[in-house]
Parts: sequence; structure tokens; C-alpha cells
Amino acid sequence: MPKLFVEDLAPDMVLEKPITDQYGLILFQQGMVLSERTINTLRMWGVSEVSIETASISESAPPATVIDPAVIAEAQVITEALFRNAGTRGGIFTRELMRHVAHRIAKQRTEELSNAG
Repeated sequence: MPKLFVEDLAPDMVLEKPITDQYGLILFQQGMVLSERTINTLRMWGVSEVSIETASISESAPPATVIDPAVIAEAQVITEALFRNAGTRGGIFTRELMRHVAHRIAKQRTEELSNAG
């Protein structure tokens, strides 16, 4: 039951859990097969990550990018510097945003390193 960021989803992946809104209303049912349109809808609605059936990942997606722990640590340091003035004002929202930013930085850095070598 891996959770994937919406930016890492691919068509033909299958939802392991239903996706609900802030009030608990079901937006997409468990077992739904994702399409490009569904993934774009998730982005528009601000859904950040979803649980995907493991079998559908191996069948439909290219191998996941393995991110070196050192690159993750570097991305976290960069992210903390970017948000140094945020303090605790944003609370949960700021922490979640920082997590996404660090993930994106680490992913971009990993792609840069693989293209360079």
C-alpha cells in the first residue's frame, strides 16, 4: 500500500483506498483505474498523494526513481533554508509544503545526476 505523490502517478495504476474530500465524501472509489484525466483532476483538486495497489505500480509504471539518502538530506537542508522565515505560522500546511518541495528538489537532483553520468 505505497503512497505516491500525484506527480508520480501514471495511467493504469489502481487506487488501493478511496480518495475523499475534507468532509469525507468519496471523490474516487477504491479500485478505480487511473487515467491521465483522473490524474489531472487530482492535481486540480489539490490532492497531494494517494495509496496505490502495489501490483498496478509494477505493471503500469516505469521503475521508481531511487533517491540516494544523501540527496534527500541535501534537499531537506535546501528546503529548510527556503522556508527559514516561515517559522511555525503555517503549521501542518507549511510542513506538508516543505515535504513536497524537498521531494521535488531531491527528484530533480537525482535526474540531474543520472543525466550527467
